[in-house]
Amino acid sequence: MPSDRPSRRRFLRTAGGAAALALAGCSGGNDGTTDQPATDAPGATGTAGPDGNAASTSRSANRNPLALPTVAPESTDGEVGLRPEGELSFVNFFATWCEPCKKEMPDLREVRAEFDADRVHMVSVTPEADEAAIRQFWETYEGTWPVAMDADLRATSRWGVSSYPTNKLFDAEGNELGYTGLRHYEDIAPAIESELDGD
Repeated sequence: MPSDRPSRRRFLRTAGGAAALALAGCSGGNDGTTDQPATDAPGATGTAGPDGNAASTSRSANRNPLALPTVAPESTDGEVGLRPEGELSFVNFFATWCEPCKKEMPDLREVRAEFDADRVHMVSVTPEADEAAIRQFWETYEGTWPVAMDADLRATSRWGVSSYPTNKLFDAEGNELGYTGLRHYEDIAPAIESELDGD
């Protein structure tokens, strides 16, 4: 039937993209017990500094704003911008089936507690479309910041996300700051503090 083709194509594209990310990312050999992501996202520009901590490089990000539908209880208007103009933004890409993503949640809660929404815009993004599963994950792991659905993989593709979890930090001008190793509070908090202090 002609009317089913667009939705069927969208479903197949989403399912295929999610399957490819699952094979390349979260299931790529990291069980969440190490500090490193399963694989680096393509185009990652940061490298570890001499002390082994996250290092920063800056790369100009796509300036077009991107907003996605929200599903978490903390979301109020049904849509959230990923990089609001003039705000330091921390964007977490995750999946509900990803074990390292589950293990990362306490660190992300600590980040949110340390840096309130007036200082740092924080949002998590999943490629999944099952709203009930996403809400259940958010409640189980006590997410307190907005979570958005990227079922058509617009954000995932825009920022070259190839594994879960992947965390991105953007400065107030919208530049992607190429930090690597942003997995734990001890790595994320200094990167955010450095940007807030203007270093």
